[in-house]
Amino acid sequence: MPACRPISAWRPRAAAGGVDPEYSTTSLHTAMGFDSGFLNDEHAPLLAYRKGYVDWHGAEWRQPADPARWIEYSVVWFSQQVTHVLGMDRAARLRG
Repeated sequence: MPACRPISAWRPRAAAGGVDPEYSTTSLHTAMGFDSGFLNDEHAPLLAYRKGYVDWHGAEWRQPADPARWIEYSVVWFSQQVTHVLGMDRAARLRG
């Protein structure tokens, strides 16, 4: 697998300011996280990687992540933790 790069490097539409359909789930997680108070700012909370979390992008995803790193590198396990904290019912309602 290639080294992990910022989202703008492998999602050109995101870099160009377009809307990437794959990115819409992260946008929902971001809105839910800030609305609930779980996400405080771009660097809080800082969550530690735990064995068993998805790590498709290798070492880059095995590092602690905060909201800024989550968005920049599209860290899936961080999204999963936001959903876990908020609950599946709430996440499903917001997705429509």
